[in-house]
Amino acid sequence: MWSHYASQHGGIVVEVDETNPWFNQKLAPSDEFRHLVKVAYTDDPHPRSWKQLKGPDLLYTKYADWAYEREWRIIRPLKDGVEVGPGIFCFDAPPDAVRSIAFGCRTTPVLEKKIRDSIATNAALKHVRFSRAKMVGGGRIELVDAMA
Repeated sequence: MWSHYASQHGGIVVEVDETNPWFNQKLAPSDEFRHLVKVAYTDDPHPRSWKQLKGPDLLYTKYADWAYEREWRIIRPLKDGVEVGPGIFCFDAPPDAVRSIAFGCRTTPVLEKKIRDSIATNAALKHVRFSRAKMVGGGRIELVDAMA
């Protein structure tokens, strides 16, 4: 996770409360979006013909090589978000859906201060915990408390 998605250990990971109602906003029982879906892993996620294509399968399937990630996804229509830059959309999750922030072992002090200051100025986020990723033997990562 850290090397693939968090800028070679220099980024952050935000832990969310997956039981928060924001993560389950289906408009109907058949709604394929607006709720958490477990990613399926397969040796061949790409169909050979258009007849084999199914919308959700395209969005929620990855190669079996990535199964260690145990990924879940939530997909929302862009019209539900706010465009903050060309082609970049953000979706406001409620503050109580955020549990913690983990800093990568290479997160710069400048980025860490910026994030901590931003959290500190929002009373609705006072419950957010901080941790830091630490490299341990065998290339494994563990999180250590980083409140101070």
